[in-house]
Amino acid sequence: MLRMVPGVFALLGVLAAATVALLAASAAPADQASPAPAANPATAVGKAITGAECTAERLGATIAPSAIGEPVRSVTLSAPTWVDATNGVPAHCRLNGTMASIDTGSTARPINFSVVLPASWSRRAAQLGGGGMNGILPNLTGGGPGAQGPSPLGRGFATYGSDSGHQATFGARGGAGRGVPPGPNVSDDWTLNEEAITNLGYAQMKKTHDAAMVIIDRAYGERPPCDVPM
Repeated sequence: MLRMVPGVFALLGVLAAATVALLAASAAPADQASPAPAANPATAVGKAITGAECTAERLGATIAPSAIGEPVRSVTLSAPTWVDATNGVPAHCRLNGTMASIDTGSTARPINFSVVLPASWSRRAAQLGGGGMNGILPNLTGGGPGAQGPSPLGRGFATYGSDSGHQATFGARGGAGRGVPPGPNVSDDWTLNEEAITNLGYAQMKKTHDAAMVIIDRAYGERPPCDVPM
C-alpha cells in the first residue's frame, strides 16, 4: 500500500499542472484571442451616387471597344441625366449609350442601350430585356407586365438593357414606330444583316452587359458581385 503513494502524488501533480495551464489560457487578454472571421461580402453595406456625381466627368463619354467581349466599332455615351424620386420610383442616374456595329453597310444597325444607377445601390444588377423581336429599350425603372412588389430598381439593383441591335417599326414599315424617336433607320432590312441577326440572337446580351459593368464600376467604384438577367 505504501508503495502506491508516490505514484498517486505524481498523478496529482500532473493534474494540477494541467489545471493551471487551462486557467491561464482562459484568462488570456482579448487582443490575444483568435481574430473574428471576415465579413461576408454579400452582406456588405451598399453604395450611393448623388445628383452631383451623375456627370459625364465621372461616368465618361466613351467606352473602349476592347472592354466589350464581342466586336463593336465604338461605344459612345450621352450626357447622364439625374431623376429625382417620384411616384414610387427611386432617385437614379440614367445614362444612354450607342454601340456602333463593325459592319458599316446600309443594313447595319447600332445597339442602343441604357443603364439606370440607383441613388442607393445594393451592389446588385439586373439585365432586363424586351419581348418578341425587341427593337426598343426595355422599361428599366418598372417591374414589367404582371410584376408584383418592388421593381428591381426599387430593390436597389442597377438595371440595364438594350434594343437588341435594331430599331423596331411595329407595323410602320419604313417609318418611325412606337417608342422609336425620329431619325433612326427603322426599315426591316436589318434582317438581311448578319451582324444585326447575331446581335438579336445573343451577342447584344454580352455587349450590353460589358458596357454596363464599366459604367457601374465608374459610378460606384466596383462591379456588382450579383448580376442577373431578367
